[in-house]
Order: sequence, then structure tokens, then C-alpha cells
Amino acid sequence: MAIFTSLKLKLRPSAKTESPSQDSSQKQVSRDPLPRPLRPIDLPRIHPTQQFSLHDQGWTTLSLSSSLSDPLHHSTTTLFSASKTFFSLSSSHKETFKTTSGSEEGWSHVSGEKEMITLRSLDLIPEELRDAAIDFWAQAGRLLNEILGGVARSLGLEEERLVRFSEPGVALGREKMATMLRLFRYEGEGAKIVAEGKFVFISFHNNDW
Repeated sequence: MAIFTSLKLKLRPSAKTESPSQDSSQKQVSRDPLPRPLRPIDLPRIHPTQQFSLHDQGWTTLSLSSSLSDPLHHSTTTLFSASKTFFSLSSSHKETFKTTSGSEEGWSHVSGEKEMITLRSLDLIPEELRDAAIDFWAQAGRLLNEILGGVARSLGLEEERLVRFSEPGVALGREKMATMLRLFRYEGEGAKIVAEGKFVFISFHNNDW
């Protein structure tokens, strides 16, 4: 069995539109004639060669220490061990976490291809994953705050100008959020199984930064 970890940070603006009654002639939008150069900032756990991937793609890969004394590495390893336990359980048990939301929340399965579980709150989470998911979510949430703070500094902004968007989702709680933790088990040739995890933060915001 091969296990790969993939942690992705993704920012996605909302599709919110202005009210039709708003007088567009009264809007005053200040625009710089040229984009401001980004200030050089070392973002935590992102290799220097990957720093601009976050800017160019909206996501980037993170580096994990090989030592289990690293809290993020430890929580990631624990989470994948817990996911292995969950995915090995009977389909009848896993189907109790199936929802009408499809792959957007709960457990789902595509026969011969993959199965996955998407976590958005504590209200629908298997006991086998609960403690590991809570710890990993907290570790990833703190890292996300640090990265967004660094992105803000690279733009010449105060850290809280961006961190305020991620702060509400740094802990896994009862309230369902746009933030998600998604775990996969892919079915391949023979007994080959690949498990992958994603921690995706989605920020709905306007341009009032």
C-alpha cells in the first residue's frame, strides 16, 4: 500500500454581485497603474521554488518534516492511519455516513475507482476519524493563518487583513463551514491502494481589504 499526503490551500472568491439599485457612477475605485511588486517573504513550509505557485495557481504544496516530533507531520501520520482503519470497515458501516450532498459531505463510493469521505463539521464524523481529524484540522488551520499572514505582508498589508478570513475556520466544530477535510482511498490494480488527504480553505470575500 502506498500513502501520499497532499495538503492544498485554496482561496476562492465568492460570486457576490453588486445590488442593481446601486449607482455605479458613485463608485470610486482606486487602481494602481501597475501591480505593486510582492515583498520577499518566506512562507512557512513552502519551498522557495514553490513560493510563487500560490500566487500563480491559487494553491501550492507544503513540505513536511520527516520527524514525528513535528506536530503537523505527527497529526498527518495519525490521520492517515485513522483513515486506513475507517476505509477498511464494512460498506454497511460506512454507508451510515452517506448524505444527500454526494461528495460534498460524508462518505461516497465510486465502484472500482475510489471512495472518499468529506468532513465539514463534528456532526457527521466517524468515531474512527474524530480525534485525528480534530487535531489535524487545528494544525493545518494554524499553518493557514501563518501563510495568509505572510501573504498579507508580501502585499504590504497588516496580517489581520487576510487572517480574518481564515480565523473562523481554524477549528473543527459543530457549525458546517466552507472549509473541508477530504480523505480518499483509490482502488488500483491488484491490492494497490492510495490514500490522499486534502485540507481546503475557501474564503468568501469582497475586495474591501
